[in-house]
Amino acid sequence: MPPVTIEHPRMSQGFATVDLSESGYESESWSAPEFADYNRKAAAEGGISLQGRNSNVHRRQDRLEDEYEDEYDPYMDDVGQSSANRSLLGGLKVTAKAQAKNYLRKPWFLMCGLGLILGLIVLSSLGSSRLSTPINEEKKKGPSYLPITLDHIFNRTFAPQRTSYEWVAGLDGSYAVRQKSTVIVKHVEFANETTIVSSPKDTNDNAIEFAGFFISSDLEYVLLETDYEPGWRHSFYANYWLWNVAEKKAVPLTTKPSDKYVPDEIGSGKVALVKWSPVNNHVAWVRDNDLFVTLDGRVEVRITTDGSKELINGIADWVYEEEVLGSHTALWFSPAGTHVAYLKFNESLVPQYDLQYYEKQASNSYPERIRVKYPKPGFPNPTVTLHVATPGSTDPDGIDVPVEFEAENYFHADDRLIVEVTWVSDASLLVRMTNRVQDSQRLFLVKRIEVVNATGPAGWKGTMVRKRAETDGGWTTRLQPLSFIPPSAAVGRDDPQYVELMENEDGFLHLAHFDAVDAKEPRAWLTSGNWEVDKVLGVDNENGRVYFLSTEDGPTQRHVYSVRLNKEKLRLTPPGDVTAFNPAYPSWNFPTTDMSADTVVSGASAAATGYYSASFSPQCGYYVLDYAGPDVPWSRVGRTDSEWRGPEQDNKRLREVIPTYAMPRRSFIQIPAADTKPLAEADAAGDAGAAPAAGARAPVPPPVLMNAMLQVPYDFDRNGTTKYPVLMRVYGGPMSQLVDQRFSVDFMSALVSAGGFITLTVDGRGTGLMGRTFRNAVASHLGSVEVDDQLAAARWLAAQPFVDAKRIAIWGWSYGGYMTSKVIEANSGLIALGMAVAPVTDWMFYDSIYTERYMKTPRNNAKGYDKSAVRDMAGFKNAQFLLVHGTGDDNVHFQNTASLVWRLTGAQVSSQSYRVQIYTDSDHSIYANGASRAIYNLLWDFVNDAFWGPAAHSGSSGAGAIPVVGPS
Repeated sequence: MPPVTIEHPRMSQGFATVDLSESGYESESWSAPEFADYNRKAAAEGGISLQGRNSNVHRRQDRLEDEYEDEYDPYMDDVGQSSANRSLLGGLKVTAKAQAKNYLRKPWFLMCGLGLILGLIVLSSLGSSRLSTPINEEKKKGPSYLPITLDHIFNRTFAPQRTSYEWVAGLDGSYAVRQKSTVIVKHVEFANETTIVSSPKDTNDNAIEFAGFFISSDLEYVLLETDYEPGWRHSFYANYWLWNVAEKKAVPLTTKPSDKYVPDEIGSGKVALVKWSPVNNHVAWVRDNDLFVTLDGRVEVRITTDGSKELINGIADWVYEEEVLGSHTALWFSPAGTHVAYLKFNESLVPQYDLQYYEKQASNSYPERIRVKYPKPGFPNPTVTLHVATPGSTDPDGIDVPVEFEAENYFHADDRLIVEVTWVSDASLLVRMTNRVQDSQRLFLVKRIEVVNATGPAGWKGTMVRKRAETDGGWTTRLQPLSFIPPSAAVGRDDPQYVELMENEDGFLHLAHFDAVDAKEPRAWLTSGNWEVDKVLGVDNENGRVYFLSTEDGPTQRHVYSVRLNKEKLRLTPPGDVTAFNPAYPSWNFPTTDMSADTVVSGASAAATGYYSASFSPQCGYYVLDYAGPDVPWSRVGRTDSEWRGPEQDNKRLREVIPTYAMPRRSFIQIPAADTKPLAEADAAGDAGAAPAAGARAPVPPPVLMNAMLQVPYDFDRNGTTKYPVLMRVYGGPMSQLVDQRFSVDFMSALVSAGGFITLTVDGRGTGLMGRTFRNAVASHLGSVEVDDQLAAARWLAAQPFVDAKRIAIWGWSYGGYMTSKVIEANSGLIALGMAVAPVTDWMFYDSIYTERYMKTPRNNAKGYDKSAVRDMAGFKNAQFLLVHGTGDDNVHFQNTASLVWRLTGAQVSSQSYRVQIYTDSDHSIYANGASRAIYNLLWDFVNDAFWGPAAHSGSSGAGAIPVVGPS
């Protein structure tokens, strides 16, 4: 959701870590399609790939998240698109310099006229309600800082470089590198180097122009990907050549063309998924919804023949890809490569949604149509079953066997989600299921059952190991795949074990160690405290050590730790040699009481603060350590068992560039959440002698605090003479996070750098990494307390002496667009303007698995669904509103925007109060036909036109800008 660190895919998947997200500062997924295209071209030409969301393994097309996962590109906004911006207030000292040469070439009378015009603009702005602080002469004599512009963002002026490796099997620490048409395996510490692909040619002696490559575990074969075609968020389609390393020869992976055509399906006839076995040279692949396995790189075995529009084998359908597995992979090899477990999706009852594309086939008079099986709340989900295939079986009936589960514990077909599959031996696997609304989960141990007297194929039977049902009205918190720990004679571990990230009794996510695959309770909790483990990074099986990311220093930070199964814990960040430094892009301690000064976080305090991640080699002997902020990112390679350090990327160029720009000051603060719980009146039926006086209220509990990031201009006027307008950015979806201390220069940074705005981002209740009580506050009533919390933040802003309380705006994408719409609907009088991009406007329009996780079913929560929809139009009459959507959005359907426009029209909301902008054929990322840049121009212009007037803001690059007096 990217050069990039590519982690080996685990053998299991849990709930998608980000749902309905822009995939913003996500995690795991980075692949804006335009970057994917650029990277493929760059790879073919030997160029440098862009940092971001595309790799040879992961090609996520929309998201983010998110976020929240492995890879982070700070120059991508929350939907995976480059953050566009335009400098707002160049100021005379910047703009005049940019225009001076042009002015000097004009006739003298034009110069006089221009001077008169500029003078009138200055006088007008001085007398208006805009920023009116006189220019500070002392600051004029100081250094001249350049504003951040749209061009800087799109040409990646502030893009950090990263050290990254695509780890491969073999000698631990080995990684693959592509150089034009060559693939080389190197080692991070030693000089070992082996060429495994060199100028491949097809069977007609033509050069194979491959875009991606996938290496077998023993390095004997390489799959070369060609003819790439994007699918949904994670999925893609391609053709493959199977390259034999020893013979230096390529043959087609598929030995014969497809024998079927699936109507209205993207990628028909191409391979939708390839996956190597962990040992040997078996590769499983899916084409036209049927599963195949090529054994030893030579023998093709067909596993299924029933693939169709309604029956899908081994690859996730739309909703499982998006909301459950977080991947298009729905098949898993056993440890020895003998068996393949896979999911079969029956979608015959799932309603379909028609996507229309108007420009994909320009020669056609009618739009192209793609029909997507898309379940919405209350409608049938796909029926999912688990099967185990044994491709090498001599018995045809043993090639594909459905798994039998205990009838008394098996969720009914229309109430069943299979959310995780993990092999724990070559004859057993753990399978996790939940009910439809995901407040009850069950873990099954599936074992291979030999048939007596060998009269038939072996069977597979699942027995429930443990279960958990939530009793607080909430949902089963986001699951990550359990981390399997195989037996090891070296350390005396006789039985397979595993570590699972799960909620403890206090509602915080921690590492639980299960010393047997059929254990009902954890043997021990490896971590504990009022903080959370964010992610398991790797497991050193031989040494019994688990590497993980932690929020122990606060939810806006991440630090890398390890813990042994005996609970011996070790902190890896910050490294010992990072003891003190002066940040190039500093964080500031914002004064909320004493406004006389602020202090930069520097020295040892700055060194201790950070957002880290790491990518570990397969055996955890080496790792790439990434520092993502708050200062300039850096990365380095190291060993886990010594002080050895390898190549480093310090981004010296970026560190030198930053001081020449007007970088915003960033403060990470906490703001009280809204008090939405009504204070209980005294119980009149109680003891009369002890009853409080009439009208008395119960004691007020301590306020709930929300994490927030405030950005102010570099020459911020804190004394209240200057009144700044504000743009708030919101996402706010369950389990999400926007406020973290990663380095970023994006759309919001540019607004601040230009000198005319301050920005605020707040993670209210419902968001993640703050414990179950905090995130569970939105259960069954989305669009309620999280909206109240954004309004509480706006109210806090309005009370600050430096804020223009009449000019507070809010914007967001996806769930953030929904939040923006609900904030405007609230009609609070606090928000003057809202900009909603690709918003949900009615949860009946979104997919069932995401929505019912948080809202239950419409039958059981009809009032909740009704209240959560954007229905009251009164607030839209009292604010400026921008509504943006792509017509090809497969995630949040254009139906949401069409419905809101219907309501706005029916309520007679004036066309002067709102604007609707659509982008033809764009999906949830809104990038088609150059829309990614256009949309940020639109956002910039809309807020500036409303707050400053159409003539007040400058151009995207600063040239030709109209100077406006602002903070000096």
